[in-house]
Amino acid sequence: MREANLEIIKKLKTFLVQVKEDPSLRHHFTSPEAFTKNRKLPLERMVYLIISLLKRSLSVELEDFFQSYYPGQACASKAALSKQRQKLDYSFFTLWNSVLVKSFYECYQQEVKRWKGFRLMAIDGSTAYLINVPFSP
Repeated sequence: MREANLEIIKKLKTFLVQVKEDPSLRHHFTSPEAFTKNRKLPLERMVYLIISLLKRSLSVELEDFFQSYYPGQACASKAALSKQRQKLDYSFFTLWNSVLVKSFYECYQQEVKRWKGFRLMAIDGSTAYLINVPFSP
């Protein structure tokens, strides 16, 4: 199980490195001039920071992030995070999530539990809002 999790993380990191290093691929998620200069929050750091599920104030989260992962480097400001975050299109995370899901099913294909061949999923109605409108493809 641990090996599968590490393989999934490796695939996610590989995708992030490909986006960072390939200008034609990066162009799909950013403007051509974005993330080209050497800054405190390059693409990969900003993505890691965003996915770390920030819960406290930005200044505290930034301070902890830089102390934990980049000790000795100056911390980025809240304004720098906002400016860098605006440069990245949300579609990056949509595609990255697709890589995550695909990797999960590749690594855990034998262990995914099914009921009569289907994945059984359920939620309670307290958090789901259903729209009463006919489906039209």
